Amino acid sequence: MSEKETKPSARRIFVLTFLLMAAAGAVAHYLFGFSHADQSGHAWGSDDAYISYRYALNLANGHGLVFNPGEKVEGYTNFLYVLVATIFAMVNPSAIYIGCFIFNVLMFLAALGLGFWYLNRTIGGVNTLLGFAFLCLSPLLWAWPASGLETSTVLLIQLSIFICADFGSQNPSPTAGLFFCCLAGISILIRADGFVFPLICCSAFILRKRWRYGFLAMGVILVFTVLYIAARYKYYGAPFPNTYYAKVSGPLDQRVMSAAKQLIKFCGKTGFFLYLLPLAFGWRSFLAALKSSRRLDLSAAPLIPCIAGGLLAYWFYIGGDVFYERFLLILIPLGVAHLLASDSHPGFVSWNKYAILGIIGLQLTPFALDRRFEYQLKKYDRWIDLGQFLAVRHRDATLAIDAAGKVPFYSGFHTIDILGLNDPHIGRLPVANFNVAGHNKFDADYVLAKRPDLIAAWGNEALDLQWGLTRGKYRSGGYRLKYVVNASSQSKAENIVDVSRTDQKGIAALHKQGYQYLMLMRRPAAEDGNGIARARYDLPPTTHQR
Repeated sequence: MSEKETKPSARRIFVLTFLLMAAAGAVAHYLFGFSHADQSGHAWGSDDAYISYRYALNLANGHGLVFNPGEKVEGYTNFLYVLVATIFAMVNPSAIYIGCFIFNVLMFLAALGLGFWYLNRTIGGVNTLLGFAFLCLSPLLWAWPASGLETSTVLLIQLSIFICADFGSQNPSPTAGLFFCCLAGISILIRADGFVFPLICCSAFILRKRWRYGFLAMGVILVFTVLYIAARYKYYGAPFPNTYYAKVSGPLDQRVMSAAKQLIKFCGKTGFFLYLLPLAFGWRSFLAALKSSRRLDLSAAPLIPCIAGGLLAYWFYIGGDVFYERFLLILIPLGVAHLLASDSHPGFVSWNKYAILGIIGLQLTPFALDRRFEYQLKKYDRWIDLGQFLAVRHRDATLAIDAAGKVPFYSGFHTIDILGLNDPHIGRLPVANFNVAGHNKFDADYVLAKRPDLIAAWGNEALDLQWGLTRGKYRSGGYRLKYVVNASSQSKAENIVDVSRTDQKGIAALHKQGYQYLMLMRRPAAEDGNGIARARYDLPPTTHQR
């Protein structure tokens, strides 16, 4: 066999081997890892993912795209992904999460394959293989298929948009422009802010002075976005998802400061700084060249750092995200591509072939510092347990809760979302301060006035719940503490304890043992003065490996 025949064969084996390693990493995270530092709340997928699953389940059951049957509010941000989840809901409601995980793994592997193709076309040689190994061995990329969210699919779409913009701006054609616009349309439908990244990528056309294609693409994106907003308004009566009102609030300077603190915090824990450094070097080189030439030449601006800068600006505008790098995941393949491009860092890349193994080792930082990677052989998910427990013990109850995913999904209860993602009143409240995205708006008086049968939220030893639900307020509203829930990462002999006959000293002792999630019951429990129609789903027990 000739050398020409051997090399392609060896490359194929290399690619397949590392794809299998990436798939194994994703499966390992599904079986043993977590989707948030709050481990037992996100053991079998992110709690937020189950909000989308509840919409999918309602759609499959003929109630429409709603959180509570009969109430139209858009508390999801991923329309196309909800439709995918609806397919799994129609097949087997209890297997939605597993079905979405398999779908996410396929999207993840497709994104890796596309990344290899791009590196091979733009860089080539051994750097392509090193960059591909870098991506396949990234624990941060492994983690997201198991979250149950649309993040891996968004990564594939964003990478496709970037590649189309990069190549299309170098050799523009009607076909390339059409393909770019079609991908932008998919991006808009897959996530509520899906118009942002395609608009940022239009900078590729602008920087390379392809004005006609750039502004035409912007126009198409804006028209498609307006049409989607009009359709949303017709169905839900609001131009933007309720999550936008609930999350993007408060003074801009406070949002920016919160995002900066989050970025610094998770960059150290996750090793994400490894992907930002090449982008920073790219801007440094460009600014140095600009200073020496003393004239503005946008065509010399580095494309990948420009796109990364636009995405980071948007991330700072919305105040960051509680799920660390979720909205910035595309910066991993872009950072790797920019690092390995031989014309991006003269004098820096000359040694990266030897340092790359060390860098790959550094990206394993999450296993030492990130709680999502504290793998456990037997995972405990408190909110799945609580949802199934309530479905049996309190059939057809109404619920108010600050974790609006798994408990409402598994209990099937009519639910008030205490943090307002699925409640128009709370979601549109004005706020004077911004702390964490999605956790700034609440109204204890409104929740108590709704008279739900059960109220669940984090609490302290004094039996005060968060979100303004102090002990004095909820007791005067006719509620008493009924259950405390084990919120630690490890399962206990009894994870949900009835404390209705336990004194405060005994409850304080349980709190110190990790029972820090509290549930109130209205007294008398059978009384229902709110007139809310109750709905329940026939949901089989979960089939998760536990």
